[in-house]
Order: sequence, then C-alpha cells, then structure tokens
Amino acid sequence: MTLIKLLVVIAIIAILAGVLVPVFARAREKARRTNCLSSVKQLVLAALAYAREYEETLPRHYHDVNGSGSADADDTTWRSVVLP
Repeated sequence: MTLIKLLVVIAIIAILAGVLVPVFARAREKARRTNCLSSVKQLVLAALAYAREYEETLPRHYHDVNGSGSADADDTTWRSVVLP
C-alpha cells in the first residue's frame, strides 16, 4: 500500500512538472524580450541626449580615429562599439 502511494505521488509530481516547464520557458523568453527592448530604449535615449548636446546632430555611424573625415579601415564603427 505504501509503495502505491509513493508511485501515485511521483506520478502527480511528474505531471505537474510537465505542465509547468513550458510556462517557465515562455516566462523566460518574455523576460529576454523585455530586457532587449529596455536595451534598445537606452540606446535611443543616449542618442537623443547626444543630439541635444551637439546641436541636434545624431552620432555618426563611425568614430573617426585618424581624423581623416571619412570612414577608413582603422576607424571604429558604432556596431563594434555597442556590441559586446
């Protein structure tokens, strides 16, 4: 009788785990999306703050390292600076 009760409890726990795993996976994915959206919002706010400081000019798409005035091979792009 005790063995049957133990097997029933294990079966109930397995069923509950099978139901809850997809719920937790969806919650994790939603948290990742929220984090990504927050990061994009911070980038936009930073670009707008930059524009307010520099006569309504948005940041350039590259950082002119050698002062040539154009994007050279040595220059750093925003993508390389922003991405980890």
